[in-house]
Amino acid sequence: MPSRRQFIKLGLISGTVLGTSRVLYGPFVASPIKNPYSYDFIFLKELDLKTLSQFAPVFLKGSLKDSSQVGAALKKVDHAILGLSQSSQDELCQLFDLLNLPIARRLLLGIWRDWEELSERELDTVLHSWRESSLALKRSAYLGLTELFCGSWYADPSTWSELGYEGPPEL
Repeated sequence: MPSRRQFIKLGLISGTVLGTSRVLYGPFVASPIKNPYSYDFIFLKELDLKTLSQFAPVFLKGSLKDSSQVGAALKKVDHAILGLSQSSQDELCQLFDLLNLPIARRLLLGIWRDWEELSERELDTVLHSWRESSLALKRSAYLGLTELFCGSWYADPSTWSELGYEGPPEL
């Protein structure tokens, strides 16, 4: 039977572990997240929209003329995801959850601030470090997000003129 002293020690250690975990996890009160876009997203959740809206200007640098086009880019991403296989959709869901979970973002990715607190330049530096990382997880995340954003954006013929591409030749 544990002694009173052992019981008190266990309580103090447990409280310290729980308190530290909570501090690492993030704020105690989560602010509600609303979908700021007029489009009803099918795959992307509101927390995904919050995170990915920070990535869009970095991946599509020079292509988005103003911040109002971020919603259009996310709509294209959502539509592109729906065309992927179920296993690819599941992997993207896991990636988005990893990006959204504060403790995973802090411990696995080394990002201690929320995505909204990073400037475009800082986010570009983070993404560059993922691209050059020795960890396959980071490289895969970088490649997946790059293909998702760029592929979905430039699949739209209205964006081809930005690249100087006139479209396929008419036969």
